Amino acid sequence: MKSRPVSGLPPGRNRAPTPAEIAACAPWLQEQLRILRPKVIVTLGRIALDYFLPGRRIADVHGRSIPQGPVTILPLYHPAMVLYRRDWMRMLRKDFRNLRRFLDE
Repeated sequence: MKSRPVSGLPPGRNRAPTPAEIAACAPWLQEQLRILRPKVIVTLGRIALDYFLPGRRIADVHGRSIPQGPVTILPLYHPAMVLYRRDWMRMLRKDFRNLRRFLDE
C-alpha cells in the first residue's frame, strides 16, 4: 500500500490495512512493478513482507536477501519502528548502510 490507513477521528491512529484494502491496491502495485522491472524490492515492515513473502516472519528474514525469480526481496523493519523503540536506531542505520552496499554490488 502506498498509504497507511487510519482509524478514529482526525488525526486518527495508524492501523494495519485489511485484506480487502491490500487487494484493492495490488493491481496498481503490480502494474508499477511490471513497468519498472526492479531488480531489488526492499520491503519495509511486516505488511510489505507478507505481500511479497506470505507466511514469513520479519524477525526470521530481516536483512537477508531472498531471490524470487528475477527479483531479490530484501526485508527490513519499517523505519517508523524507531518511534516506538529508540534503541533500534543503531539497527536501522546498519540496515541502510547494508542496503547501500547491497545496491552498490
